[in-house]
Amino acid sequence: MKTIVFVRIFNDFDHALPIIDYLTRYKGQVVTIYGIGEEYKKCNKHISYIENTLSNKVISFEDAFYSKRQKFYLKLLNSSRKFTSLRSKTVSLLFNVFLSQIRRIVYYLSSSSVENFINQLPVKSAIMADYGTEGQFPYKYIIRKSQRKGIPVIAYLHGLYIWTNLDATHVKKTKLSYNNTQLVNKWFFAKGISDFYDKYLVAPNAIDTHFKSNLYPGFDKFDRVIGAGIPRFTYEWIDRFAIKNLSTELDNLNSNKINVALFLSSENYQVNSDSLNEMTRWMIGSELINLVIKGHPRSKLSGLDENDLSISSKVSDLDSSDIIEWADVGILYGSSIALEMITRGVVVVVPTHIDKNRTVFEEYKACVTVDSLSQLADFFDKYPDQSVLPSKNDIDNFIQTMMYGGSSSYEELMDKYTYFLT
Repeated sequence: MKTIVFVRIFNDFDHALPIIDYLTRYKGQVVTIYGIGEEYKKCNKHISYIENTLSNKVISFEDAFYSKRQKFYLKLLNSSRKFTSLRSKTVSLLFNVFLSQIRRIVYYLSSSSVENFINQLPVKSAIMADYGTEGQFPYKYIIRKSQRKGIPVIAYLHGLYIWTNLDATHVKKTKLSYNNTQLVNKWFFAKGISDFYDKYLVAPNAIDTHFKSNLYPGFDKFDRVIGAGIPRFTYEWIDRFAIKNLSTELDNLNSNKINVALFLSSENYQVNSDSLNEMTRWMIGSELINLVIKGHPRSKLSGLDENDLSISSKVSDLDSSDIIEWADVGILYGSSIALEMITRGVVVVVPTHIDKNRTVFEEYKACVTVDSLSQLADFFDKYPDQSVLPSKNDIDNFIQTMMYGGSSSYEELMDKYTYFLT
């Protein structure tokens, strides 16, 4: 079996790498890895592991299969996105409709690159890519053309839907019905998904949350979803990859204080920015706390006052794993990095007053919940008293259920992920 894995950005690379590693070291496969776009090239730690540990490389899909003309058209199309939000709503609407039709034509003309890629694959091949890409170029055509040739296309995790409610983001209501809205989006704005992966290898809770949430409207392929587990956050993978060559940059902070890491999420997830800023400023001023803030990979300092120097001075560009190694406590309200924190023994605090969502951490009692600033202050006053911390049994149950998907070992979990690839 020939396995091809596509990566784009940090989030999906994080989840793809343990699969690539297992196929290489345990199954003896030589995995072909293609990168889409430019963001994956910033994943230096991942690329270094692939090159130096697995003796492999990431190949630019564009360089390998796009013609010069296709590269030019796609680059021009990407550049035009800066004009999609014009001052006049009418002009902006007309421009977006026009651009959508141009995009449809350019993608269709460029799809021959995917055709060339698929045609050179042996019949006994399998393709993996992160889910959420079904409507994007070139993934849409990779799915469609692979399925026509009988080559399975398997989706792996991209991030994690950590919420238990199905409306984590606020969706504006339209005057049109849902079906009519879908038709308008499809024909006028070239939006919508009509091609789906053959299998979705995801977290155990995803089938009842993410795939039924307002982030995946219209999805009905539930028989294709397999809640296998989350290899990225297992003990074995963290030991092998996450905690190698860690930075000591934060070690010079006051060792008598509690090391606290605030990981941000997009304010689009119903975040109350006033409460977030109030909580952040309180932690900065607290005599008990060393605070480090980690921005979201795409949304950066979303919700925070970036002009406040006291806040911006606490922002770190260190890798998340470096910050977790330093931290005693993690404050998170919408970031899946909490799973790595839990596995590595960091106490996770979820401030429920920051947003209107509820998380899987709360459901499994794997975190501390506070619903006000005064409760957060009370927690830090009592920390590390066992009375304010999650129980070891609840933590162990959460890790076994979510990270390992009920599997008895790392090998059993990874065999689930690679079942369709061997």
